[in-house]
Amino acid sequence: MSQEFERRGSGEIISPVLSDTQRQLLTDERTPFGIRGHHVRMFACLLLGRDEYHNRETPAQTASLDARAYRRQQIAAQNNPNASPNADYWSDFIGDTVLERRRHQKDSKAMLSRFDNLAPDHPVKFGAVQDEICRTCIIGDHCTDSSTRYSYQSPTRIQRDTREVNKFIQATEALGLSDQLVVIQEMTDYADRHPEPVPAALTTADVFKDVIYKTYDPYWGSFKVR
Repeated sequence: MSQEFERRGSGEIISPVLSDTQRQLLTDERTPFGIRGHHVRMFACLLLGRDEYHNRETPAQTASLDARAYRRQQIAAQNNPNASPNADYWSDFIGDTVLERRRHQKDSKAMLSRFDNLAPDHPVKFGAVQDEICRTCIIGDHCTDSSTRYSYQSPTRIQRDTREVNKFIQATEALGLSDQLVVIQEMTDYADRHPEPVPAALTTADVFKDVIYKTYDPYWGSFKVR
């Protein structure tokens, strides 16, 4: 089983015996590359491709393919008041003008390139708070809005994020890599509700990518764990 750790404000760690990697993760002063649970598929598409043949994509390809898909969904939402997510979501995410959509695609490509070129031991935090994808949004209000303003269907994003984090932890355990992972607790950052504790997985870029390679299916958008 993965060991769970609590990082307190003083820096105190409650833990059993730590592996060298876990000690490094908990003392590393570099800012972790943040990935939100329900955003994992974008990174999986980069690493594995999005079809059943798993042809790896470049950052430019992933950003371009996503931009086209987003635009199709935006147009559909503009023509359907019952769409979920709705047109307001797409305006908040990728913008309403050609220049805004191009900027979003450019920023997404740059973000994916950073991920692709992370040092193998660079910390990656997989959790339920704003991440690198959120920072590419044209406005980004939906990232901290837990209401139904943007017409999200259930389960909520907190539930989706936590579900994906727990599946990632299970996948790491199944690969025998538990000693390369630290499960920490962080607080949600929604603007319209009180913070609440949720789990996050802290690991290295090398291990995160390895787990995705071996246990995630971007074609179906899910981890291959029960």
